[in-house]
Amino acid sequence: MIVNLVLSLVYILNRVSRNYESGCFFMDVQRISNHVRMQKWITIIDECSKSELPVKTWCNQNDISEQSYYYWLKKIRTQAVQKVSNKEISFSPIPIQSVMRTSTMITVTKGDIHIEVPDSIDQVTLMNIMRTLLC
Repeated sequence: MIVNLVLSLVYILNRVSRNYESGCFFMDVQRISNHVRMQKWITIIDECSKSELPVKTWCNQNDISEQSYYYWLKKIRTQAVQKVSNKEISFSPIPIQSVMRTSTMITVTKGDIHIEVPDSIDQVTLMNIMRTLLC
């Protein structure tokens, strides 16, 4: 927790010194204050999670309002989702080391694509494969 506070202070000092001359001082102080609070609550939520106690019990033991805990948890999760949403999603192929063979396999073919599935495949999965191939 002390490391996070030190890092937050370094962040604050860098932001303040750069933006004081540009006239953005007030907005940066507010942004920095929010950043420090966010880091503090990330640490608190992490400690609660690691304790494996129910949230209510942990909050009572640490003199933290359960309402504040859940407010900040929602705020942190929302920010995390926004960060992930802004990133481009990419898919990577996963090499298959071995294939389990059953006595009967079904081969689904479209053009140069051949997919073998066991005859015990459920109908929903098979329909999803067929829809994907038809696209």
